Amino acid sequence: MSTPEGAVPIYLHIKEKLRQSIVSGECLPDARMPSERELAQQYGISRMTARQALHVLVQEGYAYTRVGSGTFVHPAPFKQQLQLLTSFSEDARNRGVPAHSEVLGAEMIPASPEIAAQLGLDVGDEMIVLRRLRFVGETPMAVEESHLPHRLCPNILSRFDFRQESLYRVLTEVYEHSFLWAEQTIRARQSTAEEARYLLIKPSASVLAMTRLTYGSDSRPVEFVRSIYRSDQYQLHAVLRTQTMNVTNVPPPAQVSLQRIDSGETAL
Repeated sequence: MSTPEGAVPIYLHIKEKLRQSIVSGECLPDARMPSERELAQQYGISRMTARQALHVLVQEGYAYTRVGSGTFVHPAPFKQQLQLLTSFSEDARNRGVPAHSEVLGAEMIPASPEIAAQLGLDVGDEMIVLRRLRFVGETPMAVEESHLPHRLCPNILSRFDFRQESLYRVLTEVYEHSFLWAEQTIRARQSTAEEARYLLIKPSASVLAMTRLTYGSDSRPVEFVRSIYRSDQYQLHAVLRTQTMNVTNVPPPAQVSLQRIDSGETAL
């Protein structure tokens, strides 16, 4: 089937039909898309044209491929509101999707100079380190490493199973800590080989690297977290306004800073 000069290519028309079926909810997350052969038969096009349509759909983030299995609908990106201090488990619960974790490491170690400075500890003080691979459904979403002063949560690792348990729930309901505010920094970088293996992405794929320092009711640090999120599965959302805007029902603006990061920074 030829395309008149200046007209939109046929494969883009097909891609748009497929995209609309995804955004409308007609095709559910992780559902299998029509194959090249099925699209060719349905629209009377060549398999090469069908292949181009599916390829662009994948490039735009609406679908993903499994070798030997076909093309599947990409789940909607996980969205975090920058105005609110929420946990990973809470974000998932608010979206109505199941979340769980694989514990990659859990130990009590002496605080390093870097982490001691963040948490207001002395170097060598007892510190809890909990490293988890976070899932939404069956999709690995993030590698997360939490650091906490042991004196604030004694025996936490022996008392709770953090494969299913929410760390924030335990800290607030069991240890009675309250979280008032946090400082969060976000930047883009390439994944390490280990991160790519955990997150099921290509080596050196783009990821979002986040650090968060959370403060309690006495304005002292409670938790320092380093997280690596899949950039194809995660969105950050903020409401912005001008300095002169005077509308009481508009949320406060997110504060975003851009920094030049030296390439030698240690990865998570």
